[in-house]
Amino acid sequence: MSQIIKTTPFDFEELYSSIKQKFDDAGYDVAEGSNTSMLVTAQAYLASNINANAALNVNESLLPFARKRENILNDARALGYEVRHISSYIYNVTIAVPIKTERVCIPKYTLFTDGEHQYYYFGSDIVLTPDPSYNGEEEIRTVDLNIKEGLLYRYNDEESLNVSITNTQGLSNYYVDIPYTDIENDGIECYVTYYDEYGVFHDHELFYKSDKTMLEKDETLIRKYIRIDDIDYGTPRLYFRYAGSGEELQGGSELSINILESSGSKGAISGDLKTEIDCEIKSVTLVQAGQDEESSLSIKNNAPRVYNSAGRLVTSNDYEAACNRDTRVSLTSVWGGEKEFPIAPGHIWFSFLIPMNRTFTNDDVLWTRNDFENFWQYTDDSSRDKALAYYQKNYLMNDSIRSSTVTADGTLLNPGVWDKLDEMHIPTLVYHNRNPIFLTFDYDITILKYLISDEKAQAHKEIFDIIDKAFTGDDNVHYESFNTEYFNASMIKRIDERVTDISGFELELKNSLVLNSKTVSVENSNSNIRDIYIPLSIPYEKYFDDNGCLIIDYLPKIDTKDFIQYMGEAGNDLYVDWSAIRKDIELGIPQKTHKLIIAPVKCHLESRETFDTVEAQNRTVVLRHEVYPKNFGKENITESKLNSLIQENLNDGMLPVDFTLPEVPEFDCTVTLIRRRENGFIENIINHSPDKIDGWYLNDRTEICFTPNIDIEAGDEVVIEQDTICGFYYIFNSLKREILVHLFVDGSVSGFEQYLKGNMMAIGNEHYLYSTDDFYFYTNTEEYLYCEAEYDPEQKYAEVKDITPKSYLYTVDNKYLYTPESYYLTTEGYAVQDPNEVNSYTGSVVREVNENMYRNSPLKADLFFRNRYLNLDYNTKNFQTLKNVIPMLRKVEFHNIIS
Repeated sequence: MSQIIKTTPFDFEELYSSIKQKFDDAGYDVAEGSNTSMLVTAQAYLASNINANAALNVNESLLPFARKRENILNDARALGYEVRHISSYIYNVTIAVPIKTERVCIPKYTLFTDGEHQYYYFGSDIVLTPDPSYNGEEEIRTVDLNIKEGLLYRYNDEESLNVSITNTQGLSNYYVDIPYTDIENDGIECYVTYYDEYGVFHDHELFYKSDKTMLEKDETLIRKYIRIDDIDYGTPRLYFRYAGSGEELQGGSELSINILESSGSKGAISGDLKTEIDCEIKSVTLVQAGQDEESSLSIKNNAPRVYNSAGRLVTSNDYEAACNRDTRVSLTSVWGGEKEFPIAPGHIWFSFLIPMNRTFTNDDVLWTRNDFENFWQYTDDSSRDKALAYYQKNYLMNDSIRSSTVTADGTLLNPGVWDKLDEMHIPTLVYHNRNPIFLTFDYDITILKYLISDEKAQAHKEIFDIIDKAFTGDDNVHYESFNTEYFNASMIKRIDERVTDISGFELELKNSLVLNSKTVSVENSNSNIRDIYIPLSIPYEKYFDDNGCLIIDYLPKIDTKDFIQYMGEAGNDLYVDWSAIRKDIELGIPQKTHKLIIAPVKCHLESRETFDTVEAQNRTVVLRHEVYPKNFGKENITESKLNSLIQENLNDGMLPVDFTLPEVPEFDCTVTLIRRRENGFIENIINHSPDKIDGWYLNDRTEICFTPNIDIEAGDEVVIEQDTICGFYYIFNSLKREILVHLFVDGSVSGFEQYLKGNMMAIGNEHYLYSTDDFYFYTNTEEYLYCEAEYDPEQKYAEVKDITPKSYLYTVDNKYLYTPESYYLTTEGYAVQDPNEVNSYTGSVVREVNENMYRNSPLKADLFFRNRYLNLDYNTKNFQTLKNVIPMLRKVEFHNIIS
């Protein structure tokens, strides 16, 4: 290879010295002021300028070295990075609105002012109706609004915001320019009036901004646009077709655009906030601080150095786009382990929604979705086949996710969705599937008065179609999809356009979560340990009062009557136990500083039996469920097992010296013996804790035995009650406003005839867990609620293990896996290395799963052989679905009609 011996100097001083030396060596006079020195100076100056200009042009094309703002923006865009636009201050304002005899409307675009700054409410219209029992006194309603700073320009007032698309030969209709600068990041509302490819007319249909600028080839951009600002002028440009995706606007289309010009970091409220509506402003809380357009330094730090994924799937959007290419999949939701609790780095979760034929049966009054009917019963011999048919209609089957059919030569037949990802994904990631949890919507509508021109059946059909289109996406919203925001006021407004104020109507909404075998996750190494994860979000209203105490009534409620049912017997209730937190609230102890608040989810178990005879030996009641121990241990050994263990270890009538008696658990349940007298009087014969001498005792936790001194008569009824834990309700107190309901499911029971088996503790009601950081759980009392962590009684906290990614796996012999660190990745978290093996992966798991939390849960896998409906009640009916929760329209019913 040739070597470079000499190079040309770069800066002026080096050039001047080098050229001067050349002339000197040639015998010229190079003294200062001579003609030669002037020539040397000119040559050095010319060469240095050429070098500087060349360096400038080259460096300005490389993002790390670019200095001009326009070049920085261009370089970042070439790497697929779009800069962060200016964003406005957002505040939550609590207002008190007086209500008299007429309803009060808080419309969209309600204006608030503070000096020269303006703030607008961009939500749906809020209508406050007076109480029907109005007694003449003024009623005060409290409303929370999010307002955004900026100067609003509306197409009704600005001619330049009304754009007509013409079929001009040779000109592209892919985009439109908005002749304004400093437009807020989400400050554009674009309404399009057009005829689609089928000739259907769409009037003022709202198009939404796409969050992605790096598009997959098959991205459709249906009713979406991409905002890419013009670099030279700093004005927004809305693309309806970009990089081969989307469709150009057809000639004759009309665009009506509203824009919000932001003050960015200068838009804070500094004085007294005022508004144009009749109300009192009670409080103003900052939601989001305003920011200017992204700085040049931030762009250099955040933009990728090189955009080259080598054909790999990297981001969640990559995975979603790849999965959606499969014809078996309609929509996909993908999230990484960093969004799980506890965090699970190296893992990725999928939820697939399949194309479904939505069919409803109706009788002009009730529209019911056929897919959500219970097609089978436990006692039905063909129940398994009917269940399979139901699952095939609503969920992606396992063989379609990962195929297990291989030919003799090793060829994989009918590859599943994950099989197709294998050539593109990052190999070290572990895949998990969580089927969609359908959130059903049941609407009850009362029309107070029909117009003379209305036919009831036709009016009902039209109202149903309005609701149905909002769920299918034929409207400008699409509720039946992942990560959906739902506002009940928006649905009321849609219906109101059809019913009108002359008729009037009332709408009641009920929601429930559909749980079955497909929604039970099996993600642990022990397949009998199963989970139900239900991600929820807190309503948009505040959920702490002025004292920092949790407003429990504002949280999503999952309490459900008769949730546990077997063989058609009466069920038992499931509820969240807030008693400990309520007690702290009564004492004035705030929860707002807690980063994580945990409440137990419990089942109220109840068995009732009647004595048919009064024979002395008939003093035993066989329970429909086991009674669970109060104390909590790894084994929770029963008394009968303890006696058997002692007998097994006896040697010549003596126990070994080193034999240790396991702890026999205490029990916490209520046993009531009820006697009904002829005059109707009910007498409680006994109601206290177990006592083998005077009262009752348990025989192996499945039978209640009464002592001889308890008088029992024929017809006496025994009631056995207990409340036991079956999961946890996590509240993540952060800007994300997320909630996680985690239910423990025991998969070890193989037959529903075994009812509720287990030995879960019934924990007290005086304590709960919370966290103020990422490392420790704390408890508000000396007692501790077990939550997969070791409890330190001296410190009243439990340490949460650090599961930050530290290591990777490798092999040198294709037989054993090794790690360069002291941790290795497992499906249950990070595990430590085996102390007896150097770099061995066989150590214990850091995030140990306590199997008793599952084995002793009253939620058995057989319970979910059919659909179980868990109530979900939001106080305001405004919420957002997360991860794998999908809204589904199930029922629309018209009732109590007044002609």
